[in-house]
Amino acid sequence: MNIFKPALAAVTAIGLFGVTAPAWSQSGTVTHDPMIVDAEVMPTPQEVQTQLNSVGDRLRNDELASFYSPAAENHYLEAERDFKFGQYDRAEHDAQAAAASLPRHIPNWQGGMPVSQRN
Repeated sequence: MNIFKPALAAVTAIGLFGVTAPAWSQSGTVTHDPMIVDAEVMPTPQEVQTQLNSVGDRLRNDELASFYSPAAENHYLEAERDFKFGQYDRAEHDAQAAAASLPRHIPNWQGGMPVSQRN
């Protein structure tokens, strides 16, 4: 029995050394792999403001033509809120979603005035 205690202690010491030795050997030379960054171009505040103005004008014209698009208005309001908080990429995304929700053409309506009032 007395032989087993020193043998067990030696095996335990060798095992602990084997686990910690790789960490000791690499502690002096730490290398980090470069981070991979998904680079995307951020819109400028002026670009987003121009887009918001365009979508806002279209929303007002559509409302004057008695056409209401709740999805477009919700996206537009989200875009305005994101713009106020400086989240220009999200604001641009929401403005594009609002523009996509608006119809391309409303019958009997051209450029801010009903066709019947133009003539």
